[in-house]
Amino acid sequence: MLRGEISRPTGPARYAMSGRNHAPTLVLLTPAGSGLELWAPLLPQLDRFFRVVRLELPVPANADDALAVLDSLGLDRAHWAALGSASVALQAAVNAPKRVLRLVLVSVGNLEETLEPARVLAPALLVTSTGSMSAPPEQVEQVQRQLVGAGLVVHDGGEGFIADQPDDLATTLIEFLRD
Repeated sequence: MLRGEISRPTGPARYAMSGRNHAPTLVLLTPAGSGLELWAPLLPQLDRFFRVVRLELPVPANADDALAVLDSLGLDRAHWAALGSASVALQAAVNAPKRVLRLVLVSVGNLEETLEPARVLAPALLVTSTGSMSAPPEQVEQVQRQLVGAGLVVHDGGEGFIADQPDDLATTLIEFLRD
């Protein structure tokens, strides 16, 4: 596993890269302050199919920070998955569409007004759980309507379904990204 950080105007952008070197790249974005280990339970499955780059970006985070990390690693195009706030992934999909292959937004309850989801060209999938308080299925369905052609997967479970059922989420990601 390769770990590092690059300096950005708002602070350091940290990353951890694992998985298969010659496989498609999968960028995993974490919410501010959550650390790189948030996605760790999914790595045993994801590392089998992807070169996984987990990012912890400075606050306030933006797509330029994420793209700068990818540039520093010599990575051009990637699948993107964001947990919580989707703004960075959506910014990347709108501002650098050739660099975003597919987009997965996990537990996103609403979109920032400044974003233009209709301009997202990448195939998108929204994922939440039946018992999510921060991103209940009804709210995620509203986000789905804003992203043209986006799919929706609702897992059983509560707010911590990612930690409680990492294999289910990993399988959802793999099936969508390898389709």
